[in-house]
Amino acid sequence: MPTPDLLLRGGTLVDDAQELRADLVIDGGVIVAVAAPGTVDGARRIIDVDGALVVPGGVDAHVHFDFALPPLVSQGYEQGSIAALHGGTTTIIDFAERMPGGGGLAEAVAAKRAAADGSMHCDYALHLIVAGEVGASELAEVPAVFDAGVTSFKLFMNSHAMWPGDGAVAELLEVVGAHGGCAVLHCENADVIDRRTAALVAAGRTSYRFTEDSRPAWVEGEATARSIRIARAADCPIYIFHVTCADAAREIADAQARGWDVFAETCHNYLVFSKDDVVERPDGANWGNYPPLRPPEHRDAIWAALRDGTIDHVSTDDYTSTLENRNSIGLELPATPAGHNGVETRMAVLYTEAVVRRGMPVTDFVGLSSSRIAKRLGLWPRKGSLQVGADADVTVIDPGRSGTFRLEDLHTVDYSIWDGYAYTGAPVITIARGEVVVQDGAFAGGPPAGSFLHRKGRARAGGATAR
Repeated sequence: MPTPDLLLRGGTLVDDAQELRADLVIDGGVIVAVAAPGTVDGARRIIDVDGALVVPGGVDAHVHFDFALPPLVSQGYEQGSIAALHGGTTTIIDFAERMPGGGGLAEAVAAKRAAADGSMHCDYALHLIVAGEVGASELAEVPAVFDAGVTSFKLFMNSHAMWPGDGAVAELLEVVGAHGGCAVLHCENADVIDRRTAALVAAGRTSYRFTEDSRPAWVEGEATARSIRIARAADCPIYIFHVTCADAAREIADAQARGWDVFAETCHNYLVFSKDDVVERPDGANWGNYPPLRPPEHRDAIWAALRDGTIDHVSTDDYTSTLENRNSIGLELPATPAGHNGVETRMAVLYTEAVVRRGMPVTDFVGLSSSRIAKRLGLWPRKGSLQVGADADVTVIDPGRSGTFRLEDLHTVDYSIWDGYAYTGAPVITIARGEVVVQDGAFAGGPPAGSFLHRKGRARAGGATAR
């Protein structure tokens, strides 16, 4: 073997199926060998990772970078992708946005590519938000979106302005499914939310503390059930975003038991915090999101759904803005702040909560943080894998590294819901495309070098291959 670029020596390699004491050999930006310990003579750079876990770089399938929802705007591509790399995430899936009254679907993808290309420090793929009207012209554009490498179509049920209507969505999903793509759903019943919110406002119960009362768990569960049935009728796989409650998890599990092609994620804030933890805090609005935090019993149900495989992925739904910008929407119903930062903390929090505190196997941690969603969304084995030939996106985790997140150490803005969180087990080295980009908290990367990941269907169980 010619002298390779990089040798990770002495670690334990972990994917979603096994743990293996081995050396990892990287050259030309890809993994070229998994070798018995001590059998590789040398490399241009050798890093001793004895006692550490060597895992696939994290895949976060749900972030919003440089996304304007006036008056809100989220952090940009450079800032967000640097934060991701510091947290051990090497691949993110962002969104092209066709908002109500906007242009064409393919135009939205092209606009996002034009903005993000050359600004991302990590590799990225895209979902496409389809909000507002869906008619013949949108249906006709679906093949062009696939040609552009985007195979997942995001729809919002929590807003009448965003939701095209059940009938239009059914027609869209028939076309998406026929082309080998999948639907991605934010599941909350907009009509119920509007009526409950109006009743709360009329009663003078306008504090952000009543946000969960305006959109309780059954509202998420009902929308989850409806979206699954629409997708089933359209023969289109469906990916349920940010599951927060027992009601939704039960609908997903029931559909999976019938053999329907349904997969799901939750976010790490829903695994750690409950409504009861923050609702009386003076800064409790900082934890606000849609769907909102639930009472503790729902958090327990989400953990159960992770253990039994109902939920495939833990993402972030990262929407990072300054606190001033975030709160400019107001702190009272009918509109309360939503969105938070999390792309940098996800891997350490998930390892701490799942492996250290709940005894889940490290292989499950890898599955939830990268491999399973990479398989479902057509990125595997290029991403979420330590196989020979995979991209050399690798995270080294020190299972004994303990600490506390401090706002001043995070690569975000001026607040974080994770400030003060104590973790055990954290990324200490991040390798992207074969280059060490973060080591011991220091960014070692150069100019943005992330690439767009052109996906092709199918998003069926068992995965697909990216190109």
